[in-house]
Amino acid sequence: MQTEKITDYLSKNQNVPTLFAARELGVSEREILRNIDDDGITEVSGSFFDSAMKEIAGWGAVTVIVTNDSAIIEMKTSVPVGQYARGFFNLHSDESPLGGHISFEEIESIFFVSRPFMGKESHSVQFFDKNGKCSFKVYLGRDACGKVLECQKADFIKLKKRCMA
Repeated sequence: MQTEKITDYLSKNQNVPTLFAARELGVSEREILRNIDDDGITEVSGSFFDSAMKEIAGWGAVTVIVTNDSAIIEMKTSVPVGQYARGFFNLHSDESPLGGHISFEEIESIFFVSRPFMGKESHSVQFFDKNGKCSFKVYLGRDACGKVLECQKADFIKLKKRCMA
């Protein structure tokens, strides 16, 4: 029943952001992604967290997004190389203002999402916890004209293929 409800909603609201669809339907954003009939969405195991984070750290400036029920926080910066300590994957660097602590053992699934956003090409790596909630998203950077950076797109595709193999 839930799948039918989501599929019906998505067929009538094709360009709605997944976060808004999830809120509207009272389901997790992961369930929305799982029900979008689109070749641009690939789910892999959270066991690829380490390799994904190591790769992303080499991409340069990206947009990191963290959401909760009352805020959407975005930061355009490079992702620092993380280190494991005390049960967390810790992000700290003098070169990047991004810092924090990720409970990596809670990451259950990772989505590679290639879907237009606000009429523009868009690619992201999205990390979901065991409850289906999005922990954070990493969107590819853009040039001065708003185009996705081709070098990052190539790296995104390579990482996606490695995680799918």
